[in-house]
Amino acid sequence: MKTKLKTEKSVKPSKIKIISAIDEFEILIESAKVAAAEAITSSEQKGLTIKFIKNNKIISVSSDGEETIEKEIIESSLDTSRLRKGMILKRK
Repeated sequence: MKTKLKTEKSVKPSKIKIISAIDEFEILIESAKVAAAEAITSSEQKGLTIKFIKNNKIISVSSDGEETIEKEIIESSLDTSRLRKGMILKRK
């Protein structure tokens, strides 16, 4: 017995809206905020631990609200202003 698959009707392309790079960046930032908020809410509902970075520290928040510092992030003393694309770096 063959089953028929439902296919969506093809949508005609509408007028293309030109978005500037600044508008695109703002849309990307806003969508990232919404996605992060939804992920945090979902994790809290499931009772999972949430980790985030704040003031150069990795902080984890357990499901009961307890905050613990996992690790401190040390800022690099390397001067990156002289680095160029394609350079070969050697570790001392």
